[in-house]
Amino acid sequence: MRYELLVGKRTLIIGGLRSGKTKLTAEIVRGLMGQIGSLTLMDFAPGRGGVGLPLSNYMSVENCERPEGLHAPRIEGRNAEEVLRLARDNEEKIRPILISFLSRPTDALVINDLTIYLHSGDPDLLLKCIYSSKTFVGNAYYGKDFDDKGSGLNERERTLVEELMKAMDFVIKMDRSPPQPKRLKGNKRAARGDPYGKDRRGLGSPPLAQLYSQCDPGENRS
Repeated sequence: MRYELLVGKRTLIIGGLRSGKTKLTAEIVRGLMGQIGSLTLMDFAPGRGGVGLPLSNYMSVENCERPEGLHAPRIEGRNAEEVLRLARDNEEKIRPILISFLSRPTDALVINDLTIYLHSGDPDLLLKCIYSSKTFVGNAYYGKDFDDKGSGLNERERTLVEELMKAMDFVIKMDRSPPQPKRLKGNKRAARGDPYGKDRRGLGSPPLAQLYSQCDPGENRS
């Protein structure tokens, strides 16, 4: 991957369970070191039940903002009420970190497992942080692996991730199956103001965001 193409851009890595999102995020961070100026690392991975692994599993991490005691709501919660309570608890632990970043933003921002915040948090606060940095790299769960116990968390998560994708320059889809490289290009309808354009291919992300599946954003694919 040509990491320099991600400098000054907003990049979101999406995929299902154990699809390699965190590992790729760590590889990108290592590849961008020395090219992106000041950096803030935020890690919201709960590391519960063998899923949601932290960045430290793949790279040496220093000065990383990672709250203690984060939950995996759909794994730990026994019913809808518990799932939502655990999601709210996560949000309360993460929110101060995001607010603090806005007061002292850095050139680059990297967030691992940002969906843990989106389960109950304000997406506008997250977007403000993303737009406050020149370069953003984050990853988000986007799949159908979990039972949300009737809490509605799955639908909220998917909707908000799709909204977040619209704000990205690059969206990289990870897949546990053999890679299917895709690149979505803009079209006249998108230029007229419809962010999706005529064809909602792939995951329904906007053509202007350019969707890739485990491929090099620098390669000229069509």
